[in-house]
Amino acid sequence: MWGVLFPGQGSQSVGMGKLFFDEFSVVRETFEEASDILNLNVNKLIFEDPKSQLNLTMFTQPALLTVSTAYYRFLNDILNWDNVSYAAGHSLGEYSALVNSDVLSFSESLKATQLRGKYMQEAVPEGVGGMLACVGIEESEVEKVVKWTRQNFHDGVIEPANYNSQTQIVLSGHKSAVDFILSEFDAEKVGIQGRARFIPLNVSAPFHCSLMEPAQIKMKAVLESLNFQAPNRKLVQNVTAKECRDPQLLRKNLTDQITSPVKWTQSVLNIQKSGVSHFIELGPGKVLSGLIKKIDRENLTAFNIQSLEDIKVLEKELK
Repeated sequence: MWGVLFPGQGSQSVGMGKLFFDEFSVVRETFEEASDILNLNVNKLIFEDPKSQLNLTMFTQPALLTVSTAYYRFLNDILNWDNVSYAAGHSLGEYSALVNSDVLSFSESLKATQLRGKYMQEAVPEGVGGMLACVGIEESEVEKVVKWTRQNFHDGVIEPANYNSQTQIVLSGHKSAVDFILSEFDAEKVGIQGRARFIPLNVSAPFHCSLMEPAQIKMKAVLESLNFQAPNRKLVQNVTAKECRDPQLLRKNLTDQITSPVKWTQSVLNIQKSGVSHFIELGPGKVLSGLIKKIDRENLTAFNIQSLEDIKVLEKELK
């Protein structure tokens, strides 16, 4: 069996999707639809970014949703989806998974992600928050880093935000707490056996932690106004790493996701337990394909669509 995965923030780049925009009318129609809904020239934003807005989260989020939905739509016209039984999205990508599993309309989700980005950016002033990737150590060791930071630094929040793979976990909170780890970390003092690397992330806000509570409160009202339906395939959400079909629970989990960690590793492993061994990443970049290899290189395969040749390869695999 197969699953489809939708990437989140960090996968965006100027020019994303241009090859398929030029090749497929449904992609051009999707961009035009997004432009009309957002009252924004989405083509210009994504292909030229003249005002350097693409990396501003209130623009990034609907832009990525547009591109991922465009990918799904043109592939849906030419591929056999009979064996594609699961869907999941990483953080923002969960909106793409919901749209392309018929849970939410594209129109409603575009407006919601624009507000989501706006509210997240407003929740914490720029420069106050930060995120830090912990690479090379497992969850139990990362927990020691968090505990040690909280014991020795009392002026900032630091929490797990993304469980991306068994040895790549992202922390989120105040930039001061991130800086403390970067400057003061000592493996022996913390009691870590593995070799840890810490990589500060270039983000505009500390996503998926308690500092996002103001954004969560505002988004709760937005999501309560949207019409959620049961998905047309099995859909696994970030907050629980479990399949969910109930529209009300889908809504609650999407709301909780703003302040809760993304349980990506467990999501992928739970999908794998259900018999899925092949994944298709639908969107720009190769972030999720890379994480699939880190999670289980021997037993899982991820296909990433970056060229027309990639489509031909995938078409053969799905027959």
